[in-house]
Amino acid sequence: MRLTVDRIHARDAVESVSRASASTMPILDGILLDASGDTITFRCSNLEAEIETTIPARVDHPGRTVAPSKLLRAILANSDADELSISCDQGLVTIRSGRAEFELATMPANDFPPALSPPGTTCAELRAADLSQGISRVLHAVSTERARPALTGVRIILSGSTVTLAATDGARLAITSFPAHTAPESPTAFTVPAGPAQWLRRLADQPDDLVRLQAGDQVAQFHTARTRLSTRLLDPRFPEFSHILQRASEASIAVSDRRDALISAVRLATLAASRDSKTVLLEVREDVVVFSAREAAVSKAESQVWTTAISGKELPIQVALNGSYLAEALSQCSDTVTLMIESPSSPILIRSGDGRFDEVLAPVRIR
Repeated sequence: MRLTVDRIHARDAVESVSRASASTMPILDGILLDASGDTITFRCSNLEAEIETTIPARVDHPGRTVAPSKLLRAILANSDADELSISCDQGLVTIRSGRAEFELATMPANDFPPALSPPGTTCAELRAADLSQGISRVLHAVSTERARPALTGVRIILSGSTVTLAATDGARLAITSFPAHTAPESPTAFTVPAGPAQWLRRLADQPDDLVRLQAGDQVAQFHTARTRLSTRLLDPRFPEFSHILQRASEASIAVSDRRDALISAVRLATLAASRDSKTVLLEVREDVVVFSAREAAVSKAESQVWTTAISGKELPIQVALNGSYLAEALSQCSDTVTLMIESPSSPILIRSGDGRFDEVLAPVRIR
């Protein structure tokens, strides 16, 4: 193998795919280099997910090898040359960058895991910006409990021309939706693990790029013009949530105000909350919303938001919530937010003013 490649393009490609490398096995801590035609492809895999990026190159001799990812990343990040020459012979890859030259031990390309591919796929096309924003809006609600593996990822639902993303840890349920650029022929739903879901936020080079989605029963693939992310899917038994959202949206009390004012008030009150529970008391009166918290014999705080956008007859009402969870939900909303409350023991609904994000938050029991 011998080729010449733009250093910046190679650096960005290696940085992108290295997110999928793993130190559990030497071969998984490497990057597969595959040069042919007029391109070079870089691929990393941790057996559960993989990222592959292809960039232009002047290939004099095609070939494949596996180079150590950490060293290759460091070389590309610290070099100031415009181009790199890469050659491989007798178990060594030689990288020439300006006046510097490096020799790295390689591993056989045949030992690298085969590519993940989803059989019997459902296809759709999504705008990269919509997918990235959607995942960012729900990712905070993903469960980290290994005992509940079905909840440790982002649920992706394709139905007609609508894409819905959801995540829950049992205490909160975050949901967002956006239109598909090209709708699938038939509805489908699957759950992507949290790690690959985070990588999807930076999959595309430009916000207007299209992401082509292919999903089977066990594997999903996401393609842009030059990058492919493939991941094994989680347990499909994600809880049905439409009835939870419907019930919360029928609450009898609604409060609408500016997102930033509500976030500020919640965060100020949370400063005085117990470090363990982060419990904040939300109280809605006729013309004011009050957030308060206290830690016995240590601290007490109260923060108010004056508003006339309050509807409902059963006032005042109080609900105890996790202040950190409430602030996280509010931060994913647009400039205006509506809080919908039914009773102190019922979940509340946080609804974004743009109509594309909802979060249902369970109340906290106060002893």
